[in-house]
Amino acid sequence: MGPSPDPVQWRFVDSGFASAEKNMAFDGALFNSFIDGDSQSVFRIYGWKPKAVSTGFSQDIDSVTDREKCAADGVDVVKRMTGGGALFHSGEISYSLVMPLEPFKAMTAEETYAKTTAFLICFYKSLGL
Repeated sequence: MGPSPDPVQWRFVDSGFASAEKNMAFDGALFNSFIDGDSQSVFRIYGWKPKAVSTGFSQDIDSVTDREKCAADGVDVVKRMTGGGALFHSGEISYSLVMPLEPFKAMTAEETYAKTTAFLICFYKSLGL
């Protein structure tokens, strides 16, 4: 059984700005630590420096990016361990949530989204946003 999703049990990590490769390696390490049972639920915020394009797990990087153009423009290119489409990162704050699936198994996609969004809204309010 994984760590508790109780907000009191969350570990907050502000890892600052890093390259795309370092950011995705950090996410991978958090995930692997969690599934190995060595970590509690984690809420991580981070930024991208330099600018970057991240592609979804199922995407072919070369089909959705021009790596040569990106390199010439100083834009990192990396594959995420999560799904979705290609994203351009430039100055925004990104986040990762690593938590057990169990509390969400009986929920619809909409309910899961609402619960996750409520968590993020509380965080943003704590920042005065």
